[in-house]
Amino acid sequence: MAENTENDDITEEILMYQGAEAKVFSCKHKGKEAVVKVRLTKSYRIPELDVKINKQRLLQESRCMEKCSKKGIIVPDLIFVDLMKNRLVMEKINGITLKEFIYRHSNIPILCNSVAERVGAILGKLHDSEIVHGDLTSSNILIRDKVGNNVPSDLDIVLIDFGLGSLKPSVEDK
Repeated sequence: MAENTENDDITEEILMYQGAEAKVFSCKHKGKEAVVKVRLTKSYRIPELDVKINKQRLLQESRCMEKCSKKGIIVPDLIFVDLMKNRLVMEKINGITLKEFIYRHSNIPILCNSVAERVGAILGKLHDSEIVHGDLTSSNILIRDKVGNNVPSDLDIVLIDFGLGSLKPSVEDK
């Protein structure tokens, strides 16, 4: 991952999601599909404090994602972090949320159970690696079917949105 301060070659930004902390856009980066996550400034904060908090959270999110990758937990590949514009640019994951996957495949319990067991194993690995996600919901777990056949071994389970994550968990966080 690199910190970017030059021309970033981001085009075709389309809003995908807006939450309380950030906006997420689908985009192209140097011609390839990507996602840009822009942390929102908070007008109620003292501007200097807002800058400091956003910078800290961006760096923490990128560190969590890097540590996950090193531990074999699938997360989007980071392309760059832009502290001046409060944003992360990362790989676009073509998949569906765990919530949507379970809804679509609820009539195939063996498939849902297999995916649930794999999610549990990944979350155990996350915990053992001293990584706290901070907002772990079925909407922050994506299922990517590498082949298109819904065979459990062909499904990647991808964790996203470490915006509230931490690498220094307290006992309560765990």
